[in-house]
Amino acid sequence: MKPKKELLNNKEVDIYDVSKMTVDEWRGFRSSLDRIGGSEVGTICGLNQYKDPLILFYEKIGLKQDNFAGNIYTTLGSFLEESIRQMWKYGNTLDEITMNYNQVNPIREANDPLWTIVNPDYPWFAANTDGFITKDPDYDYISQYGILEIKKISKKASEQYLGGIPPQYIYQLQSYMMSINAGYGYIAALVGENHFISVGYLYDQEIVDEIVTKCTQFREAVELGRDIMKKNISLDNKMKELVIIEDSFDVLQISAYDKLGEFYAEPQMEELRTQKIASDDTIEELAKNYHDASTQESKYKAEKTKYGTLLKKTLTEGSANEVDTWIYDGSAYNVKYKKRLSVNKKDE
Repeated sequence: MKPKKELLNNKEVDIYDVSKMTVDEWRGFRSSLDRIGGSEVGTICGLNQYKDPLILFYEKIGLKQDNFAGNIYTTLGSFLEESIRQMWKYGNTLDEITMNYNQVNPIREANDPLWTIVNPDYPWFAANTDGFITKDPDYDYISQYGILEIKKISKKASEQYLGGIPPQYIYQLQSYMMSINAGYGYIAALVGENHFISVGYLYDQEIVDEIVTKCTQFREAVELGRDIMKKNISLDNKMKELVIIEDSFDVLQISAYDKLGEFYAEPQMEELRTQKIASDDTIEELAKNYHDASTQESKYKAEKTKYGTLLKKTLTEGSANEVDTWIYDGSAYNVKYKKRLSVNKKDE
C-alpha cells in the first residue's frame, strides 16, 4: 500500500488508510511496516513493569516470539473503544458525562479516521491513534488537531499511579502527539466497572526528546541484532555477539527481571545454557554480594537487584546456568540460574 500525503497541524505526513482492512489484515500490514509502535514506546523507555526493552529487542530480531495475545482489559478496550470515545465527548467524570448527555450537550468532538501515520522526521515510528480531537474548549487553540488515547484499565493498576494513569500510556500519547505535531492530547480511561478518567496533557518536549533518543538507539540496536541473526554461525556464537550489543546500548536496560528469566528458560535458550562452568573471582564476588544482600532483603533490595542482574548477565555471557561449588565463609555454595537466580549453600 502506498501512503498519501496529508497536512496535519501544518506538518506533511504519510497516511495509510487502513479503514477497509480486517483485524488480521491490519496486523499483517502493521508488521510489514516494521516500525516502532506507540504501545512499544513505554517499554523502550523502561516504564513497562511487565516487559523490558531487552525482551522487545529479542522479539524484533526474531529470536523470541511475542506470546502476548491480549488480556481481558485489551479485549474490553477494543470492544468499548467507541463507547469510551463517545463518553469523553460529554465530560471528564461520569457525573459530568451523565449531566451533559441527558442535556444532549457534547462539549468536545473527536473521531477516529483509522489511519496509520508516519512522520518523515521520525521514520522509525508508526502511529495508530484512537482519535483526532477537533473541538475542545480547553486546548484546541493550541493546535488544529489533538490526540485522544483510549484505555480500559483495571482498578488495581490505576491505583498504583498518581492520577490513575500508568506512565507508559502518557509516553504513548506523547509519541502520537509528536507524530502529527499536536500541541495537546487526552487519555480517556474506563477504570474498573464504573470509574471514568479523562486527563488532558500538553506536548512535553522533554518526554519527546527522551522518546526520540531511546527509540533511535533501540532501532539501531535492532538493526545490528538482525545483522547478527543473518550470519551463518551457530546460535551460541550469535548469542555471544548479541550480549555485546546488550552491553553497548543503555536503552537495553533490564526492568522486568522475572520476565527476562522466563525468556532465558525457554527451550531454545535452555539448550544454550546447560553447561557448568568453573567459579572465578568475578562470579564469586558477585555471588557473595548477591547472597549477602539477599539475607537483608528490605535493606539491600536495590543491591540485590544490581548484583543479581550483573550475575545473570555474567552467566549468560558464559552460556551457563550453573556454577561449580565454591567456598564462602567456611560453607560450600552453588549458583544456579534457570527460571530464577539462586545462590545457596550446597546442603540447602
